[in-house]
Amino acid sequence: MSKKRRKKSYTRAGREAFRVKAEKEQRLAGAAGLRRKNIRKGTPAEVPPAIKSSRYDSNRILDQMGYKFTTSQRARFLDLFEVIRVQRPGLFDAPYRDGLAMLVWTEWLRDPEAWRPDGRGLGAAFRSLAAHLTGRYPISPYFWDSMLIRPDGRKMVIITPRVFAHIAQGESLRDLVGTKLLPVPLTRRMVHILGTPRCPMPLEKMVRRAQVLGYGGTENFAKSLGESRLVRFRENEGYWADVIHWFCRQSDLDVVQLDPILDFLITRYSEDTRVDLKGRTVASVMRGMEQWHGELADLKEFRKRVFDPSGFKGGVWRAVRRKEGRKVPGEVWAVREVLTAKDLVTEGRSMRHCVASYRDVVASRHTSIWSLTEDNRRKLTVEVHNGSRTVMQVRGKGNRLPKVGELKYLMAWVEKNGFKVMSREVEMVLG
Repeated sequence: MSKKRRKKSYTRAGREAFRVKAEKEQRLAGAAGLRRKNIRKGTPAEVPPAIKSSRYDSNRILDQMGYKFTTSQRARFLDLFEVIRVQRPGLFDAPYRDGLAMLVWTEWLRDPEAWRPDGRGLGAAFRSLAAHLTGRYPISPYFWDSMLIRPDGRKMVIITPRVFAHIAQGESLRDLVGTKLLPVPLTRRMVHILGTPRCPMPLEKMVRRAQVLGYGGTENFAKSLGESRLVRFRENEGYWADVIHWFCRQSDLDVVQLDPILDFLITRYSEDTRVDLKGRTVASVMRGMEQWHGELADLKEFRKRVFDPSGFKGGVWRAVRRKEGRKVPGEVWAVREVLTAKDLVTEGRSMRHCVASYRDVVASRHTSIWSLTEDNRRKLTVEVHNGSRTVMQVRGKGNRLPKVGELKYLMAWVEKNGFKVMSREVEMVLG
Protein backbone atom coordinates (compact mmCIF):
# COMPACT_ATOMS: atom_id res chain seq x y z
CA MET A 1 0.00 0.00 0.00
CA SER A 2 1.21 3.49 -0.77
CA LYS A 3 1.97 5.78 2.07
CA LYS A 4 -0.38 8.70 2.73
CA ARG A 5 1.07 11.96 1.47
CA ARG A 6 1.86 14.44 4.15
CA LYS A 7 0.44 17.96 3.88
CA LYS A 8 3.06 20.36 2.62
CA SER A 9 3.98 23.08 5.09
CA TYR A 10 4.92 26.65 4.25
CA THR A 11 6.81 29.30 6.15
CA ARG A 12 5.08 32.48 7.32
CA ALA A 13 6.69 34.45 4.48
CA GLY A 14 5.47 31.89 1.96
CA ARG A 15 1.88 32.06 3.24
CA GLU A 16 1.95 35.87 3.09
CA ALA A 17 3.18 35.75 -0.52
CA PHE A 18 0.32 33.41 -1.48
CA ARG A 19 -2.21 35.68 0.25
CA VAL A 20 -0.98 38.80 -1.57
CA LYS A 21 -1.10 36.98 -4.91
CA ALA A 22 -4.64 35.68 -4.26
CA GLU A 23 -5.90 39.15 -3.32
CA LYS A 24 -4.39 40.66 -6.47
CA GLU A 25 -6.01 38.05 -8.70
CA GLN A 26 -9.38 38.50 -6.96
CA ARG A 27 -9.24 42.28 -7.31
CA LEU A 28 -8.49 42.09 -11.03
CA ALA A 29 -11.27 39.55 -11.61
CA GLY A 30 -13.74 41.63 -9.61
CA ALA A 31 -12.88 44.78 -11.58
CA ALA A 32 -13.75 43.00 -14.80
CA GLY A 33 -17.08 41.84 -13.36
CA LEU A 34 -16.05 38.19 -13.85
CA ARG A 35 -15.84 35.17 -11.60
CA ARG A 36 -12.41 34.31 -10.30
CA LYS A 37 -10.56 32.04 -12.71
CA ASN A 38 -7.19 30.33 -12.74
CA ILE A 39 -4.59 32.60 -14.30
CA ARG A 40 -1.82 30.87 -16.22
CA LYS A 41 1.74 31.65 -15.36
CA GLY A 42 3.28 34.24 -17.58
CA THR A 43 -0.06 35.90 -18.44
CA PRO A 44 0.21 39.70 -18.02
CA ALA A 45 -2.15 40.84 -15.26
CA GLU A 46 -2.43 44.55 -16.06
CA VAL A 47 -6.00 45.41 -17.05
CA PRO A 48 -8.63 42.72 -17.78
CA PRO A 49 -10.11 42.77 -21.31
CA ALA A 50 -13.56 43.84 -20.01
CA ILE A 51 -12.07 47.03 -18.62
CA LYS A 52 -10.81 48.01 -22.08
CA SER A 53 -14.26 47.59 -23.61
CA SER A 54 -16.37 50.58 -24.70
CA ARG A 55 -18.67 50.07 -21.72
CA TYR A 56 -16.01 51.60 -19.49
CA ASP A 57 -14.85 54.29 -21.90
CA SER A 58 -14.52 57.64 -20.09
CA ASN A 59 -15.88 59.74 -22.99
CA ARG A 60 -18.93 57.51 -23.33
CA ILE A 61 -19.69 57.73 -19.61
CA LEU A 62 -19.35 61.53 -19.70
CA ASP A 63 -21.86 61.62 -22.58
CA GLN A 64 -24.27 59.43 -20.60
CA MET A 65 -24.08 61.84 -17.66
CA GLY A 66 -25.29 64.66 -19.90
CA TYR A 67 -23.50 67.50 -18.07
CA LYS A 68 -21.11 70.11 -19.43
CA PHE A 69 -17.94 70.01 -17.34
CA THR A 70 -15.09 72.49 -17.50
CA THR A 71 -11.61 71.35 -18.52
CA SER A 72 -10.45 71.09 -14.91
CA GLN A 73 -13.59 69.15 -13.93
CA ARG A 74 -13.06 66.69 -16.78
CA ALA A 75 -9.49 66.16 -15.59
CA ARG A 76 -10.74 65.45 -12.07
CA PHE A 77 -13.29 62.99 -13.42
CA LEU A 78 -10.55 61.16 -15.36
CA ASP A 79 -8.55 60.81 -12.13
CA LEU A 80 -11.66 59.37 -10.48
CA PHE A 81 -12.34 57.18 -13.50
CA GLU A 82 -8.99 55.41 -13.33
CA VAL A 83 -9.56 54.46 -9.69
CA ILE A 84 -13.19 53.35 -10.04
CA ARG A 85 -12.66 51.15 -13.09
CA VAL A 86 -10.24 49.03 -11.04
CA GLN A 87 -12.01 49.14 -7.67
CA ARG A 88 -15.75 49.27 -8.48
CA PRO A 89 -16.60 49.61 -12.20
CA GLY A 90 -20.29 49.06 -11.39
CA LEU A 91 -20.39 52.68 -10.18
CA PHE A 92 -20.30 53.77 -13.84
CA ASP A 93 -23.87 52.45 -14.30
CA ALA A 94 -27.07 54.30 -13.37
CA PRO A 95 -27.90 55.65 -10.85
CA TYR A 96 -24.37 55.78 -9.45
CA ARG A 97 -22.91 57.73 -12.36
CA ASP A 98 -25.25 60.63 -11.47
CA GLY A 99 -23.71 60.59 -8.00
CA LEU A 100 -20.24 60.64 -9.54
CA ALA A 101 -21.23 63.71 -11.57
CA MET A 102 -22.21 65.49 -8.34
CA LEU A 103 -18.90 64.59 -6.73
CA VAL A 104 -17.06 66.29 -9.60
CA TRP A 105 -18.66 69.61 -8.58
CA THR A 106 -17.36 69.43 -4.98
CA GLU A 107 -13.99 70.24 -3.46
CA TRP A 108 -12.05 67.09 -2.55
CA LEU A 109 -10.25 66.72 0.74
CA ARG A 110 -8.36 63.54 -0.19
CA ASP A 111 -6.76 61.91 -3.20
CA PRO A 112 -9.11 59.39 -4.90
CA GLU A 113 -6.21 56.95 -5.35
CA ALA A 114 -6.20 56.34 -1.58
CA TRP A 115 -9.83 55.19 -1.63
CA ARG A 116 -10.65 51.61 -0.76
CA PRO A 117 -14.35 50.65 -1.02
CA ASP A 118 -16.21 49.57 2.11
CA GLY A 119 -19.00 47.01 2.16
CA ARG A 120 -20.10 44.53 -0.47
CA GLY A 121 -22.76 46.42 -2.41
CA LEU A 122 -22.39 49.30 -4.84
CA GLY A 123 -24.41 51.57 -2.55
CA ALA A 124 -21.96 51.06 0.29
CA ALA A 125 -19.07 51.60 -2.13
CA PHE A 126 -20.50 54.91 -3.36
CA ARG A 127 -21.12 56.14 0.19
CA SER A 128 -17.55 55.29 1.18
CA LEU A 129 -16.25 57.11 -1.93
CA ALA A 130 -18.29 60.26 -1.18
CA ALA A 131 -17.19 60.23 2.46
CA HIS A 132 -13.55 59.68 1.45
CA LEU A 133 -13.50 62.59 -1.02
CA THR A 134 -15.54 65.22 0.82
CA GLY A 135 -16.16 64.30 4.47
CA ARG A 136 -14.35 64.46 7.77
CA TYR A 137 -17.14 63.17 10.02
CA PRO A 138 -19.78 60.43 9.57
CA ILE A 139 -23.23 61.69 8.58
CA SER A 140 -26.55 60.05 7.80
CA PRO A 141 -26.17 57.65 4.81
CA TYR A 142 -29.41 59.13 3.46
CA PHE A 143 -27.48 62.25 2.43
CA TRP A 144 -25.09 60.29 0.22
CA ASP A 145 -27.95 58.16 -1.16
CA SER A 146 -29.84 61.35 -2.05
CA MET A 147 -27.05 62.19 -4.50
CA LEU A 148 -28.13 59.17 -6.57
CA ILE A 149 -31.53 60.80 -7.26
CA ARG A 150 -31.05 62.91 -10.38
CA PRO A 151 -32.37 66.41 -9.60
CA ASP A 152 -34.40 68.48 -12.03
CA GLY A 153 -32.01 71.08 -13.37
CA ARG A 154 -28.26 71.65 -13.42
CA LYS A 155 -28.44 74.13 -10.55
CA MET A 156 -29.30 71.48 -7.96
CA VAL A 157 -26.59 69.15 -9.31
CA ILE A 158 -24.07 71.78 -8.19
CA ILE A 159 -25.77 72.84 -4.94
CA THR A 160 -26.71 69.43 -3.49
CA PRO A 161 -23.23 67.88 -3.05
CA ARG A 162 -21.81 71.13 -1.67
CA VAL A 163 -24.48 71.28 1.04
CA PHE A 164 -23.92 67.63 1.98
CA ALA A 165 -20.13 68.10 1.99
CA HIS A 166 -20.60 71.12 4.26
CA ILE A 167 -22.39 68.87 6.77
CA ALA A 168 -19.82 66.08 6.44
CA GLN A 169 -17.01 68.51 7.23
CA GLY A 170 -18.58 69.29 10.60
CA GLU A 171 -19.93 72.73 9.69
CA SER A 172 -23.32 74.08 10.75
CA LEU A 173 -26.18 74.28 8.27
CA ARG A 174 -27.14 77.65 9.74
CA ASP A 175 -24.07 79.11 8.04
CA LEU A 176 -25.69 78.35 4.67
CA VAL A 177 -29.17 79.77 5.42
CA GLY A 178 -29.82 82.80 3.20
CA THR A 179 -26.95 82.03 0.83
CA LYS A 180 -27.13 80.79 -2.76
CA LEU A 181 -26.85 77.22 -1.53
CA LEU A 182 -29.85 77.51 0.83
CA PRO A 183 -31.83 80.63 -0.13
CA VAL A 184 -34.66 79.68 2.26
CA PRO A 185 -35.39 81.24 5.70
CA LEU A 186 -35.04 78.40 8.22
CA THR A 187 -35.45 78.44 11.99
CA ARG A 188 -33.19 76.44 14.32
CA ARG A 189 -35.84 73.72 14.54
CA MET A 190 -36.05 73.52 10.75
CA VAL A 191 -32.26 73.24 10.47
CA HIS A 192 -32.32 70.34 12.95
CA ILE A 193 -35.08 68.58 10.95
CA LEU A 194 -33.15 69.16 7.72
CA GLY A 195 -30.12 67.46 9.25
CA THR A 196 -32.11 64.32 10.16
CA PRO A 197 -33.87 63.07 6.99
CA ARG A 198 -36.15 60.02 7.17
CA CYS A 199 -35.17 58.61 3.79
CA PRO A 200 -33.17 59.59 0.67
CA MET A 201 -34.81 62.49 -1.18
CA PRO A 202 -33.68 65.48 -3.26
CA LEU A 203 -32.35 68.46 -1.29
CA GLU A 204 -35.33 70.65 -2.23
CA LYS A 205 -37.75 68.09 -0.80
CA MET A 206 -35.67 67.89 2.38
CA VAL A 207 -35.90 71.68 2.79
CA ARG A 208 -39.65 71.83 2.14
CA ARG A 209 -40.21 68.96 4.60
CA ALA A 210 -38.20 70.84 7.23
CA GLN A 211 -40.33 73.96 6.67
CA VAL A 212 -43.64 72.11 6.92
CA LEU A 213 -42.68 70.21 10.09
CA GLY A 214 -41.13 73.35 11.57
CA TYR A 215 -44.42 75.20 11.07
CA GLY A 216 -46.37 72.38 12.74
CA GLY A 217 -47.52 70.57 9.59
CA THR A 218 -47.72 66.82 9.07
CA GLU A 219 -45.53 64.35 7.20
CA ASN A 220 -48.39 63.70 4.74
CA PHE A 221 -48.65 67.38 3.89
CA ALA A 222 -44.86 67.61 3.58
CA LYS A 223 -44.95 64.75 1.08
CA SER A 224 -47.72 66.46 -0.92
CA LEU A 225 -45.83 69.75 -0.97
CA GLY A 226 -42.66 67.94 -2.06
CA GLU A 227 -44.46 66.68 -5.16
CA SER A 228 -45.94 70.06 -6.13
CA ARG A 229 -44.62 72.96 -8.19
CA LEU A 230 -43.49 74.72 -5.01
CA VAL A 231 -40.81 72.11 -4.31
CA ARG A 232 -38.29 74.12 -6.36
CA PHE A 233 -36.51 77.09 -4.83
CA ARG A 234 -37.92 80.39 -6.09
CA GLU A 235 -37.06 84.05 -5.91
CA ASN A 236 -38.33 85.85 -2.80
CA GLU A 237 -38.37 82.72 -0.65
CA GLY A 238 -39.63 84.84 2.25
CA TYR A 239 -43.02 85.14 0.54
CA TRP A 240 -43.21 81.42 -0.19
CA ALA A 241 -42.27 80.63 3.42
CA ASP A 242 -45.36 82.66 4.45
CA VAL A 243 -47.42 80.66 1.93
CA ILE A 244 -46.23 77.36 3.44
CA HIS A 245 -46.95 78.69 6.94
CA TRP A 246 -50.48 79.65 5.82
CA PHE A 247 -51.09 76.17 4.41
CA CYS A 248 -49.95 74.55 7.68
CA ARG A 249 -52.46 76.66 9.66
CA GLN A 250 -55.48 75.68 7.53
CA SER A 251 -57.06 72.72 9.32
CA ASP A 252 -59.92 72.60 6.79
CA LEU A 253 -57.65 72.40 3.73
CA ASP A 254 -58.25 69.39 1.49
CA VAL A 255 -54.89 68.20 0.16
CA VAL A 256 -56.55 67.71 -3.25
CA GLN A 257 -56.85 71.52 -3.49
CA LEU A 258 -53.15 72.12 -2.83
CA ASP A 259 -52.00 72.05 -6.47
CA PRO A 260 -54.83 74.25 -7.84
CA ILE A 261 -54.22 76.89 -5.17
CA LEU A 262 -50.47 76.81 -5.81
CA ASP A 263 -51.06 77.21 -9.55
CA PHE A 264 -53.14 80.29 -8.76
CA LEU A 265 -50.55 81.79 -6.39
CA ILE A 266 -47.53 81.05 -8.61
CA THR A 267 -49.16 82.49 -11.73
CA ARG A 268 -50.33 85.61 -9.89
CA TYR A 269 -46.83 86.14 -8.51
CA SER A 270 -45.29 85.83 -11.98
CA GLU A 271 -47.76 88.51 -13.19
CA ASP A 272 -46.63 90.92 -10.41
CA THR A 273 -50.03 90.64 -8.74
CA ARG A 274 -49.14 88.39 -5.83
CA VAL A 275 -51.89 87.36 -3.44
CA ASP A 276 -51.61 88.45 0.20
CA LEU A 277 -52.76 85.52 2.34
CA LYS A 278 -52.71 87.34 5.67
CA GLY A 279 -56.12 86.89 7.30
CA ARG A 280 -57.48 84.91 4.33
CA THR A 281 -59.40 81.64 4.64
CA VAL A 282 -59.36 78.72 2.24
CA ALA A 283 -62.86 79.64 1.04
CA SER A 284 -61.88 83.24 0.19
CA VAL A 285 -58.76 82.07 -1.69
CA MET A 286 -60.89 79.59 -3.65
CA ARG A 287 -63.30 82.39 -4.63
CA GLY A 288 -60.38 84.46 -5.90
CA MET A 289 -59.15 81.45 -7.85
CA GLU A 290 -62.53 80.96 -9.55
CA GLN A 291 -62.59 84.63 -10.55
CA TRP A 292 -59.09 84.26 -11.99
CA HIS A 293 -60.23 81.26 -14.07
CA GLY A 294 -62.83 83.48 -15.70
CA GLU A 295 -60.24 86.16 -16.46
CA LEU A 296 -58.01 83.60 -18.16
CA ALA A 297 -60.79 82.35 -20.37
CA ASP A 298 -61.60 85.88 -21.57
CA LEU A 299 -58.10 86.66 -22.88
CA LYS A 300 -58.49 86.71 -26.69
CA GLU A 301 -54.76 86.90 -27.48
CA PHE A 302 -54.13 83.90 -25.27
CA ARG A 303 -56.60 81.78 -27.26
CA LYS A 304 -54.59 82.10 -30.50
CA ARG A 305 -51.54 80.21 -29.24
CA VAL A 306 -50.65 76.81 -30.75
CA PHE A 307 -48.29 74.43 -28.93
CA ASP A 308 -45.72 72.05 -30.38
CA PRO A 309 -46.58 68.37 -29.86
CA SER A 310 -44.59 66.54 -27.19
CA GLY A 311 -43.94 63.49 -29.38
CA PHE A 312 -45.68 61.04 -27.04
CA LYS A 313 -48.45 58.74 -28.27
CA GLY A 314 -52.14 59.04 -27.54
CA GLY A 315 -54.43 56.05 -27.35
CA VAL A 316 -57.93 54.79 -28.17
CA TRP A 317 -59.62 51.79 -26.52
CA ARG A 318 -63.10 50.32 -26.88
CA ALA A 319 -64.63 48.79 -23.80
CA VAL A 320 -66.30 45.37 -24.01
CA ARG A 321 -69.62 44.66 -22.26
CA ARG A 322 -71.54 41.46 -21.69
CA LYS A 323 -75.15 41.45 -22.82
CA GLU A 324 -77.26 38.29 -22.67
CA GLY A 325 -74.13 36.17 -22.38
CA ARG A 326 -72.46 37.75 -25.40
CA LYS A 327 -69.65 40.29 -25.65
CA VAL A 328 -70.74 43.55 -27.24
CA PRO A 329 -68.70 46.70 -27.93
CA GLY A 330 -69.04 49.43 -25.30
CA GLU A 331 -67.94 53.02 -24.96
CA VAL A 332 -64.78 54.43 -26.58
CA TRP A 333 -62.03 55.72 -24.29
CA ALA A 334 -59.32 57.99 -25.70
CA VAL A 335 -56.29 59.96 -24.50
CA ARG A 336 -55.41 63.01 -26.62
CA GLU A 337 -52.90 65.81 -26.23
CA VAL A 338 -54.11 69.41 -25.81
CA LEU A 339 -52.24 71.39 -28.49
CA THR A 340 -53.93 74.81 -28.61
CA ALA A 341 -54.56 77.49 -26.01
CA LYS A 342 -58.23 77.53 -27.01
CA ASP A 343 -58.56 73.83 -26.21
CA LEU A 344 -56.67 74.42 -22.96
CA VAL A 345 -59.25 77.03 -21.94
CA THR A 346 -62.10 74.71 -22.98
CA GLU A 347 -60.55 71.89 -20.95
CA GLY A 348 -60.27 74.15 -17.90
CA ARG A 349 -63.85 75.44 -18.22
CA SER A 350 -65.39 72.02 -18.76
CA MET A 351 -63.43 70.41 -15.93
CA ARG A 352 -63.63 73.46 -13.62
CA HIS A 353 -59.92 73.67 -12.81
CA CYS A 354 -56.96 75.95 -13.62
CA VAL A 355 -55.20 74.00 -16.37
CA ALA A 356 -55.29 77.16 -18.50
CA SER A 357 -52.59 78.62 -16.23
CA TYR A 358 -50.15 76.04 -17.63
CA ARG A 359 -49.94 77.85 -20.97
CA ASP A 360 -46.34 79.03 -20.48
CA VAL A 361 -44.86 75.69 -19.34
CA VAL A 362 -46.73 73.92 -22.17
CA ALA A 363 -45.44 76.44 -24.71
CA SER A 364 -41.87 75.88 -23.46
CA ARG A 365 -42.37 72.10 -23.98
CA HIS A 366 -41.49 71.50 -20.33
CA THR A 367 -44.95 70.03 -19.73
CA SER A 368 -47.69 68.52 -21.87
CA ILE A 369 -51.40 68.34 -21.04
CA TRP A 370 -53.55 65.34 -22.00
CA SER A 371 -57.29 64.71 -21.82
CA LEU A 372 -58.91 61.33 -21.11
CA THR A 373 -62.41 61.10 -22.62
CA GLU A 374 -65.24 58.56 -22.66
CA ASP A 375 -67.33 58.82 -25.85
CA ASN A 376 -65.93 62.38 -26.24
CA ARG A 377 -66.99 63.29 -22.68
CA ARG A 378 -64.06 64.66 -20.66
CA LYS A 379 -63.18 62.56 -17.64
CA LEU A 380 -59.59 63.35 -16.59
CA THR A 381 -56.90 65.96 -17.25
CA VAL A 382 -53.32 64.71 -17.06
CA GLU A 383 -50.07 66.66 -16.63
CA VAL A 384 -46.88 65.02 -17.96
CA HIS A 385 -43.34 66.23 -17.31
CA ASN A 386 -41.78 65.76 -20.74
CA GLY A 387 -38.11 65.59 -19.79
CA SER A 388 -38.46 62.83 -17.20
CA ARG A 389 -41.49 61.16 -18.89
CA THR A 390 -43.40 61.37 -15.61
CA VAL A 391 -47.13 61.73 -14.94
CA MET A 392 -47.29 64.47 -12.30
CA GLN A 393 -51.02 65.22 -11.87
CA VAL A 394 -54.31 63.50 -12.70
CA ARG A 395 -57.49 65.51 -12.05
CA GLY A 396 -61.18 65.00 -12.68
CA LYS A 397 -63.97 67.55 -12.81
CA GLY A 398 -63.68 70.13 -10.06
CA ASN A 399 -60.24 68.71 -9.16
CA ARG A 400 -61.79 65.46 -7.94
CA LEU A 401 -59.76 62.28 -7.65
CA PRO A 402 -59.76 59.83 -10.58
CA LYS A 403 -61.98 56.76 -10.43
CA VAL A 404 -60.72 53.20 -10.63
CA GLY A 405 -62.53 52.57 -13.94
CA GLU A 406 -60.85 55.64 -15.47
CA LEU A 407 -57.42 54.65 -14.22
CA LYS A 408 -57.72 51.34 -16.09
CA TYR A 409 -57.39 53.14 -19.43
CA LEU A 410 -55.04 55.80 -18.11
CA MET A 411 -52.55 53.15 -16.92
CA ALA A 412 -52.79 51.41 -20.31
CA TRP A 413 -51.72 54.71 -21.92
CA VAL A 414 -48.94 55.13 -19.33
CA GLU A 415 -47.60 51.67 -20.14
CA LYS A 416 -47.81 52.38 -23.86
CA ASN A 417 -45.48 55.39 -23.51
CA GLY A 418 -43.26 53.96 -20.78
CA PHE A 419 -44.11 56.76 -18.34
CA LYS A 420 -43.40 56.86 -14.63
CA VAL A 421 -46.25 57.86 -12.30
CA MET A 422 -45.60 60.29 -9.45
CA SER A 423 -49.17 61.48 -9.05
CA ARG A 424 -50.56 61.68 -5.51
CA GLU A 425 -54.06 61.33 -6.92
CA VAL A 426 -53.28 57.92 -8.45
CA GLU A 427 -51.51 56.86 -5.27
CA MET A 428 -54.50 57.85 -3.12
CA VAL A 429 -56.92 55.87 -5.30
CA LEU A 430 -54.80 52.75 -5.80
CA GLY A 431 -53.19 52.84 -2.37
